[in-house]
Amino acid sequence: MKSNPLKFLLIPVLALGVTASTASAAVVYNEIFQNTTGANILTSTAGWQFWLNSAGVRSDQTASLSNSAVSNLAGRPAADLPVNSGPTLAQANGFAFISSVASPLVYITQEYQTFNVADLSSVSFWQGSSYDAAGGPNAGVRVVLEIGGLWYASTQSNQQFIAGGGAGFSTQAVQKTLTLAGSTWESLTFTSGQAISVGLAATLPASGAITGFGIFANTPPANIRFDNFTLTAIPEPSSIVLLGLGAASLLIARRRRQR
Repeated sequence: MKSNPLKFLLIPVLALGVTASTASAAVVYNEIFQNTTGANILTSTAGWQFWLNSAGVRSDQTASLSNSAVSNLAGRPAADLPVNSGPTLAQANGFAFISSVASPLVYITQEYQTFNVADLSSVSFWQGSSYDAAGGPNAGVRVVLEIGGLWYASTQSNQQFIAGGGAGFSTQAVQKTLTLAGSTWESLTFTSGQAISVGLAATLPASGAITGFGIFANTPPANIRFDNFTLTAIPEPSSIVLLGLGAASLLIARRRRQR
C-alpha cells in the first residue's frame, strides 16, 4: 500500500497555522495610565476606582492623592499603545500607584464591558512594589474579575519588589501574567460601604460579560505600583483552520505542478 506523502506535509503546516494564530492573539484592553501633566493625578482621571479597608471606602477621588494616584514618573513598557481605555497615543509617563493604606483593598475599572470571559486568554500587568515590615516581601496582589454582578479573585499572588521607589519602576518592573486556563478563584465580597473580603473557593463562570476587572490585595505592601493592565483574547479557532488549510492548498498545488 502506497502512503500519501501529503498527510505528512499537513502536520507541520497545521502546526505552523496554530503558532501563527497564537502569536497574533488580540489585545482587547490595555490601560497605560497615561499622565502628561508633570504631576501626580487622581486615579479616577484614568477611569479607575480605588476602594479600601473593611468599610469599603472609595478613595480615588480625594484631592490629597494620599492613598492612590497615577504617577507622573516613567512607566513600563514606555511605548505600549492604549486599547479601549481612553487615550489613543503611547505615552512613556504614568503608572498606577497606591501608598501604604489599611487593607484589604481593590483597584478596579468598569470602563470596558463588552468582552466575554469565554474569550479571555490572559490578564497581565507590569508590577514594581515596595514593602514595609508589616507587609513583608510575601505580600502580593491578585487579579479580580466581575462577571454577572459577582466578583472573583484569582488565587495567584503576584509579587515584584523593586528598589529606589517610583523612580526605579521603569527599569525594574516585571510583567506578571495570569493565564485563565487552569486558574483557580475565590469569591470576593465588594460592595460600597461594606466589608471587602475574600470568601470560599469559587468557579469562574464559563461564559458571561466581564463588567469589571483590576487587582486585589489582602495584605498589601507599603506601596503598590503597576502599569499596562492588559486583557488578551483567545485566538479564534477559525483563524487557525484557515491558516492551516490555506497553506495546505499551496502545497497541494505545488506538488501537482511538479508531476
